Amino acid sequence: VRSIAADQNDVVASLLYYLRGDVWPILSWPAGSVPANQFDLDRPLTPAAAEPLLYLSGHSLPERLAQSYSTVETLGPIDAPTGPHSARRFFVFKLSGARPGIAPLTSPPTH
Repeated sequence: VRSIAADQNDVVASLLYYLRGDVWPILSWPAGSVPANQFDLDRPLTPAAAEPLLYLSGHSLPERLAQSYSTVETLGPIDAPTGPHSARRFFVFKLSGARPGIAPLTSPPTH
């Protein structure tokens, strides 16, 4: 991949920290039509981002990603340990073919 993006501030911050010596641009998927946080201002994901793009999210939303990218490849979940008996699940996608304007993603409905 040529860029990495996430939609959660803590994930963007962690990627910036742990990948600080690497060459990949770390980008923030927009939270809304106007910047909602510093990452949306400093490192917004735009259609100009180098592709393919690796996208990490706490939600599996391939159909919503297809609104912004013509090719959405699901790479599978990653369970990152957060403690001796806990983990945080990330859904990972490889995206390419950016469409004009990256649409904000809304949280999926809870059941």
